[in-house]
Amino acid sequence: LGTNHGVLVLAPDRRSARWIAVRAPGTADDESAMVRVIVADPDGRWWFGTMAHGLARHDPGTGDFEWFPERAGDPASLWHHTVLA
Repeated sequence: LGTNHGVLVLAPDRRSARWIAVRAPGTADDESAMVRVIVADPDGRWWFGTMAHGLARHDPGTGDFEWFPERAGDPASLWHHTVLA
C-alpha cells in the first residue's frame, strides 16, 4: 500500500506487514516520499511513483533504491516530479 510515509507491504497469509521507508536523496530522515502508485516489474523490482520526488525503483532483495527525478532542461528525464500512474 502506498502511503504518505512510504510503503506498507502486507502478507495476509502470515498475518504480518512490513514497512519500507521511501526517502528521496537529499531529504531529511523524517521526510518520506508520498507513494501514489506501485508497479512490480518482471525482474521482481518495485517502481514507486511519488507526489514530489519523481519515480523510484526499489530492489527488495538488496533494499537499494534508484531515483528518476524531474531534471529541468533534460529531455530524457521525467517531465514533472509527480508520478500518479
